[in-house]
Amino acid sequence: QPIMRLYDYIFNSGERIIAVDPAFASIESQDKQTVTGFWFFDSAESEPQLPAGGNLVYVASLHNSQFEHDVATGLISAGFEAILWDRAELENVPLSSVLHRMTCVVHSGAPYVSATAARFGVPQIVLPFLVDEMFWAERISELQIGKIIQERAVTAVVDAVKSASADDKIREHAKQLAQKIQSRNGLAEAAD
Repeated sequence: QPIMRLYDYIFNSGERIIAVDPAFASIESQDKQTVTGFWFFDSAESEPQLPAGGNLVYVASLHNSQFEHDVATGLISAGFEAILWDRAELENVPLSSVLHRMTCVVHSGAPYVSATAARFGVPQIVLPFLVDEMFWAERISELQIGKIIQERAVTAVVDAVKSASADDKIREHAKQLAQKIQSRNGLAEAAD
């Protein structure tokens, strides 16, 4: 039967719905816990105007705007086109409209960025800062779809982007995981 009051169901039923793809994190459904796969909220909005080319690198929040801009500058100097998350033309644009065009994604390990990059098979460079971000960073490293960078230095990030975007093994692992993630519709599974 349909759930009429989602808030009451989530917080008072004792049931848990976990929006993580089992291909990404080893977690299974069990009594009072349903694993649905990631929830992606795609929209029919038009594609944002991004530069043409194959060396696009998305730089998401790294919890320090100056460092983000320094990383972007370093990437540009290395021959990449850096797309900063805070660009005005990306405001209100779904992440899925941007990440599927990227060669690599640099981020702090935020769950939605991690999941969306994995969905599109984009190699990831992760600089974890907060507690939960380390979980996502470790999963990305263990799945061999990207690299963790502990050193918050522009040269370390640029070198990692160069390495990951040219690494056939990372790209192949990312592509294989993307196929698994794309085979599920976590939002529809949660609604069932």
